Amino acid sequence: LGIIFLVMTAMFLSAKIGFFAILPNVVPIVIFFGVMGWLGIYLNLGTSLIAAIALGIAVDSTIHYMARLNLELRGETDQAAAIVRTLRTVGVPIVYTTIALFFGFLTFALSNFIPIRNFGVLAGVTMATALGTNLVLLPALLSTTKIITLWDLLGVKLGDDPATTIPLFADLRPAQARIVVLMGDLRHFAPGEIVVRRGEIGEEMYVIIAGRADVFAGEGAGRQRINELKRGDVFGEMGLVRHAERTADVVAAGDVDVLALDEHFLRRIKNRYPRIASQVFLNLTRLLSDHLQRTTERYVAARSA
Repeated sequence: LGIIFLVMTAMFLSAKIGFFAILPNVVPIVIFFGVMGWLGIYLNLGTSLIAAIALGIAVDSTIHYMARLNLELRGETDQAAAIVRTLRTVGVPIVYTTIALFFGFLTFALSNFIPIRNFGVLAGVTMATALGTNLVLLPALLSTTKIITLWDLLGVKLGDDPATTIPLFADLRPAQARIVVLMGDLRHFAPGEIVVRRGEIGEEMYVIIAGRADVFAGEGAGRQRINELKRGDVFGEMGLVRHAERTADVVAAGDVDVLALDEHFLRRIKNRYPRIASQVFLNLTRLLSDHLQRTTERYVAARSA
């Protein structure tokens, strides 16, 4: 169990996720020993193998489920919808596999040799229990937790020196900056595509990771370009803070990658990576303070003109 926990923790970059992954596999083993005691079955060479066999098989289903959920969560903001799709895709093969194993082990229950019969019954019960924990307990544990794998971390490209070129990542190591990106929602926009539309109610703040975008104000003949956003620039802060109405259009000037951050992101990173979250929150405070200062300076300049 300890080795599996360490492997899961390393694979999903979190001791919390490692614990969530191991728990659905521990419960069937606990129930297995409980059933043994209830039926008065002694621990022997045959029954001692059941826990190891069941654990080895059940953890495969856990990894299968978590890997698929990680895939479904890419580009998805609705965690519940991703879990439902995961259960529909990998739940069926997990059920079929477990049923086959259940009846396979249960054939040993027909043996006249008591140790073999006990082995078949206990193994079948343990596999059925593992199916329940992987399809009920595991989704419940992961219902509010975003999964990040080591491969996801290595696959994030942030360019040169993100801590310097992107203020949100100030004082973060490259690996920590990648975790921030993975905890948020990285979106790609093609040239001319609207990132933010004027008049919409916003709930997210955006950070440009790569590319450029133009800011337009007004409508019709009065529409004009008022600003250009580049790598590291932040926009839509009031959407995150106050769920305010968007006051301008932001349009991709070319291919642009934008990191969207909302309240779910803030909660996720605070719970999963509190040390990284503390620096991100400090950087957000600085960004909002800078925005307020610029707004104040423009207001004072306009009043003085």
